[in-house]
Amino acid sequence: MKIAVVGATGLVGEKLVEIIANNMPDERLCLYANKTAGCFVTAGVKKLKVLAVNQIFDNIPDVAIFVANNDVSQEYIPQLAKLGVTCIDNSSEFRLRDDVPLVVQSINGDTVNDQKIIANPNCTTIQVAIAVNCLKSLSPYKMTVCTYQAVSGAGRDGLEDLRQRRGYGKLKSFAHPVFDNVL
Repeated sequence: MKIAVVGATGLVGEKLVEIIANNMPDERLCLYANKTAGCFVTAGVKKLKVLAVNQIFDNIPDVAIFVANNDVSQEYIPQLAKLGVTCIDNSSEFRLRDDVPLVVQSINGDTVNDQKIIANPNCTTIQVAIAVNCLKSLSPYKMTVCTYQAVSGAGRDGLEDLRQRRGYGKLKSFAHPVFDNVL
């Protein structure tokens, strides 16, 4: 099977590439990103060249996992789906569409049949859904949930803003300085 990772050099993409390389070493892995096209990434024992996203049509994958922004997902996923590629999207682009399943694998992964576009909830929602799913047999009537997210959710720019602890320099992701990971 040929698996494409779109957004392969972002924080989430890097981790995804590592997981696929370590757990599915026999699969053909193709990496795509726009800002870092042309660089090389180590995936397990392989060194792979990162291609520009528009090159994905030169070597059609069986599965494409998108960990890029909404614009990239919106542009490429419908085209790939029409070509028969199963596209799994981590952006928010397809999350609220009635014709696209919103999937947390351990909860409703078995409901995905031959859909070509699959969305996943955001990271916080996934964790809450897993916990709530475990409790549903107890029939709770009320739940209060508090969530906290790290600046790393904004990617490398968010981490760079965190490094500017006292607000010196220009911020890239946040309107106000971040201190000790708190906004």
